[in-house]
Amino acid sequence: MTRSSKKLLGVAVAAFVFFLAVNIPAQVIQPFLVGTPADMSGLSGTLWNGAAQNFSVDQLRFGAARWRWKPGGLLAGRMEFDFQAGVPGQQLSGRFGLSLNGRIHASNANLELSLTRLGAMPFGTQARIIVAIESLAMAGDWPEHASGTIRLHDTSMNVPDKLALGDFEGHFRIENGGNLLADFFDLDGALEIDGTLDLDAKGNYQVTGLIRPRGRISRRLGNILNFMPRENGAYELSFSGSL
Repeated sequence: MTRSSKKLLGVAVAAFVFFLAVNIPAQVIQPFLVGTPADMSGLSGTLWNGAAQNFSVDQLRFGAARWRWKPGGLLAGRMEFDFQAGVPGQQLSGRFGLSLNGRIHASNANLELSLTRLGAMPFGTQARIIVAIESLAMAGDWPEHASGTIRLHDTSMNVPDKLALGDFEGHFRIENGGNLLADFFDLDGALEIDGTLDLDAKGNYQVTGLIRPRGRISRRLGNILNFMPRENGAYELSFSGSL
């Protein structure tokens, strides 16, 4: 075989391998999801640019999903994809990646869902949650570090009728695999709130803070506040539970 023939054969083999790689079907993902909280069905497209008719994480069902490979992640030693899935009121999107050491990364990610999807809340509290993740890294079932913002929109309680409370925002962080810590405050509504949230890896949480009425409040809301300890014109917020 001449040198030119060997070069042509090498180019042909490389082209064939490249063709196989870029056309890896999306179905190869499914075996890797076994034993994880995530599940996909109705897969189509390729590993690099694909879709699923149904995507879920535990009991959260997001409906159809799409993803596209972002080769720039290779510069950081990661396989990164832009991912989007959701149905009205429950959505997940952002850039997600897997590093060579097995860590899962997320950045510029957003999660939207109803508070009731996380379990029973005190006083029948309801809200629409929007979580904006600036950065996150996981090596197991709990993040090694994370930072971002949580917003509660249209917050209300059923006591026994619906009582509107307004919108709230919290800035959260996880450092060195520790608890999720968040400082939260009100954005509007009848109450001024300044508090903290402490959530551990098992889903146990503790909420503490101070509540002050903003101007004149309804009688029903006043009756609820009167069950709380009061000092220097502020009501002490303190409750705990498990997700």
